[in-house]
Parts: sequence; C-alpha cells; structure tokens
Amino acid sequence: QKKLTSRAAKKSKELYTGQRRGKDKKEDPITFESTFQYDDSTSFPYAILHNCSSESDSTKSSDNHKPPWCNLIICQDVFDTYERFKIFFMPMVARYPGMKILLWNYPGQAFTSFSDDANLNNKYHAECLFKLLSHLEGTGKGTFSLDDRFFFLAHGSGASI
Repeated sequence: QKKLTSRAAKKSKELYTGQRRGKDKKEDPITFESTFQYDDSTSFPYAILHNCSSESDSTKSSDNHKPPWCNLIICQDVFDTYERFKIFFMPMVARYPGMKILLWNYPGQAFTSFSDDANLNNKYHAECLFKLLSHLEGTGKGTFSLDDRFFFLAHGSGASI
C-alpha cells in the first residue's frame, strides 16, 4: 500500500470534507443568530444558516430562478442543542446555494429561560415554534420565509413537536 504524501493527504481530506480551494471556493454560509422572546419569562435562542452564494451547479437564467431543493426546520432531541447541529449542517449549507436551515433550542434546553410553573411538554414547544415562525415571517429577520419550500427534520423527542 502506497503512503500518501502530506500534500496528497491534505487534498484527499479536502475532497472528503467537501472543502474547496482557490478560485473555486464558494462563499461561506452566513449565520443569523438571535434570541426570541416568547413571553415575559420565556426566551430561547435560534439560528438561521443560509448560503447566499449566487453560484450553482447548474446554469440558471435570472428569470428562471429555482428555489433550493430543500430548506429545513430542525427539531432536535431534548438532550441536544442547536449549536451541535449548526456544526453538523454547515458543510451541507455551504454546498447548496440558497439553502436555509432554521435551528432553535426550545425552552428547557441550553441558553433558554422559562417560568418555574411552565409545563414544558410537546404542545408548549410546538406553540413556541409556531410563534417563532410567525415572528420570522412577520419581521423578515434572518430572511426565513414560510413561502419558501421547507421540510421538518426531527430527531429523538423533537419528532413529537
């Protein structure tokens, strides 16, 4: 078996991780991070990952604009945080121009605040997500629109939200 030189090993690693070098390198995705105030005692952080690059793998004309194949709203398990999924999804967002992913920590997770008498059940978390989506749609913050095609991706207990 041939041993890879350090240059060849680096190139192989870049290809494996999806990194691009030189003039072919696409713009890094942007991240809009903020905290949503649900009510007087409840707030939680959220992030929108967005690849605003105008590049694409296919040729497009300006009047034949196609939306990205997939935008995601992530509902993770109660033991996860959006920061973990941010690291996981950044390479995917970097690869697909126009793609957006909404990540959020629901009350009871890291960096959230909530009332001592709040019942942190699935109904409450679903209401939090609904209000967050309404807020994002109404304010245009983070350029996340419900008019765009999107899918929910749920993991663990997030599947019941």
